[in-house]
Amino acid sequence: MTQKLTDYSKDELASRKLDLEEICDVFESLNINCILIDGVLLGAVRDGDFIAWDWDVELALFEEEVINNTTVILNALHLRGFEILLVNPFSLNYKINVRKRGTKFSLVGLRLSMGYRYRVNFKYPARSFKTLDEITFLGKQYKTPSHVESLLQFCYGDWQTPKRERFNSNKQAYIPKSLNWLIKLIIFLRNLSIDIAHKFFNIFCKVIPRYREYFFSVIMLKSALQKNATFIEIGSSDGSEMVRALSYTKGNINAHLIEPSPENLEIARRRVAKTKYANSVTFSNSAISSNSGLIAFFYKPQNRNLSSIREPKGKFEKRYVQSQTLEDFLLSKNIDESSHLVIKMDIEGEEAKVLKSSVEIFRNYKSVSILMEVHPHEYDGDEMYFALKGLFDIGFKASFVETAWVRAPRIIKESFGSPFKFFFNRGLYRDLPDELVARVASTPSINVALFKPFFTTKIVRSIMLEKLKD
Repeated sequence: MTQKLTDYSKDELASRKLDLEEICDVFESLNINCILIDGVLLGAVRDGDFIAWDWDVELALFEEEVINNTTVILNALHLRGFEILLVNPFSLNYKINVRKRGTKFSLVGLRLSMGYRYRVNFKYPARSFKTLDEITFLGKQYKTPSHVESLLQFCYGDWQTPKRERFNSNKQAYIPKSLNWLIKLIIFLRNLSIDIAHKFFNIFCKVIPRYREYFFSVIMLKSALQKNATFIEIGSSDGSEMVRALSYTKGNINAHLIEPSPENLEIARRRVAKTKYANSVTFSNSAISSNSGLIAFFYKPQNRNLSSIREPKGKFEKRYVQSQTLEDFLLSKNIDESSHLVIKMDIEGEEAKVLKSSVEIFRNYKSVSILMEVHPHEYDGDEMYFALKGLFDIGFKASFVETAWVRAPRIIKESFGSPFKFFFNRGLYRDLPDELVARVASTPSINVALFKPFFTTKIVRSIMLEKLKD
């Protein structure tokens, strides 16, 4: 039975045309071949237009040109406004799916072997890709395989007769079942090993919880703390970092825990109370922001750690809490400017505004360590970039940078090599240049990752800034 299909409107097809132009422009700028294949090639040759019921657009890439350039390609597409839907950066099934104005584009890497160009289920005669031709399609030149009519015959059989079918490939275009089975087995085993490794890591982190935050807590926080330091935890969630801080210093710190959620604060109180050093800690049910007063707070019981004074996407419970600036808090506690001040922040995107509003008070302190998670997607424009530049101008340096998902992101590795420590898919760098730190901590950038979804838009997970006594 013929599958019922819906035709796309003229406006939708006009948007598809713009996306196709932009994608091909991206690859041209990168000097990478991008070739019309399958439905878009059939429509261009036979009809001079898109096939109105074709639900996606497939473009061919040469695997040997893209397998080591995936990060560059993803960032180029991202900068042009394309949403990255799927990345498979591995041989045998190389694919990038993107979307901008509505149509999904599948960019598939064709592997050369035994006289054919392959992708998972399909094969194409290699001779059609040995040299490339061009076609004028909707007013623009595009690359196509050579011997295009014989290729279409190979792929579709009677390609000149329109067929309203979602899949109408010629049987000879499919990889033989025996070989297809082997390819699928290889892909399955690779994905299985990846899944097992990821699950093992998650179990490992639950059994030994300190390793979940290995760089953040065990190395950076421990490094920042000294005896008689003043430790301020802003946005605690559950008090675990405070407990670690007390353990590292044996309670020889003046500690303050600030948390806007009464539920989270109670959990933190109970956790701290189980230690021998609970008397070293004061608790404040409030928020730290760039302004003092009553402000909105968004709470999510299922994900308490994602609660924030910055309005997030999704369903959150809106509340109102008392807020104060970091300067007001420091003054209210009479914290001596000669003491070593250690601040830990995890406030879901609000850290840029807090840092910017605190530059002047930090100027007065001789010794400050600021350990924080960063959230580039939450920042307004360049606010984090300029907040960090303001701190660098008064003597701060980035002593540690922890990467996210990728041990050695391309933008860092190209100039500074591999991290001095790594754990699973995170790396730790020391003393990176100010300008680079300001850029990677404030700007989303796509990197190929080892685990699903095989890409990340976050370069850096956390940083530690320090202004130390001479």
